[in-house]
Amino acid sequence: MAVGLATLDFSGDKTADQKKLQIDGVTMQAKLASNFHLPLMLEVKAGAGEVAAALLRMNCHPSAAVYLHGWGCEPKFAMDILKGFPNAYVGFTGAVTFAKSKTT
Repeated sequence: MAVGLATLDFSGDKTADQKKLQIDGVTMQAKLASNFHLPLMLEVKAGAGEVAAALLRMNCHPSAAVYLHGWGCEPKFAMDILKGFPNAYVGFTGAVTFAKSKTT
């Protein structure tokens, strides 16, 4: 059992209100996972890596299990999560086959 899939996606023309709604939703799910000691499933897309990392640090204990289901951020983002959360896992979806995957 896990909480999620929580998603942050700041790509495209997202308004500040749309981003805030996503942040609030992910924050609630992170707190729920933390309170019940459940893994958090998280998807992070373009432009949301720094916000996602900050939300995890603020709302999850370092021993929390975090599964990055999909992420469209720089590899540094995944490395930071793996360093800060030793029980984190990183999934590699079909996105690794996309032509632009060499740069993201």
